[in-house]
Amino acid sequence: DREVLEPPAFTEPILDSCVRINSDVRGRNGTVRMQSYRVLVKNGGSAPFNSAGRLTVNDEPDSDGYVSSSSSESETEDIIPENEIAYLICDEIRKAIYGKVYRGIVLRRSTPTNTTDDWQMTNQDCAIKAMPWDEIRRGRARNQAENPEDEISAM
Repeated sequence: DREVLEPPAFTEPILDSCVRINSDVRGRNGTVRMQSYRVLVKNGGSAPFNSAGRLTVNDEPDSDGYVSSSSSESETEDIIPENEIAYLICDEIRKAIYGKVYRGIVLRRSTPTNTTDDWQMTNQDCAIKAMPWDEIRRGRARNQAENPEDEISAM
């Protein structure tokens, strides 16, 4: 008989602060559509998971009380610098104990020198999980079946 070992613990994830914005997005077919509150962009802040609920950027608290993380399904495209990518939040895939999981599309800034928020869809899909901080705090106290910190570390 072999002894069954517990899997090693994940390291504490570092979270990037993101905001949802309204923005024009150029589709894969070239048409441009305004996406209302569906484009997720990093706003420059980051913090370890255990202090990220109090994350501030320029002394402003995170705007909607959510943490979002994404996981790409395809690694085939060139690596894009962080300030040049965003994510389009598409269909809800499912509800979870903590928040919701969405199908997403990785966006690339329309032109590298573009300082406006004009984005181009790539061929890269991703999963986006949005979790309200208040649910995470309550659930951690109750030892829910899901562990949001481990989920984010795995992504």
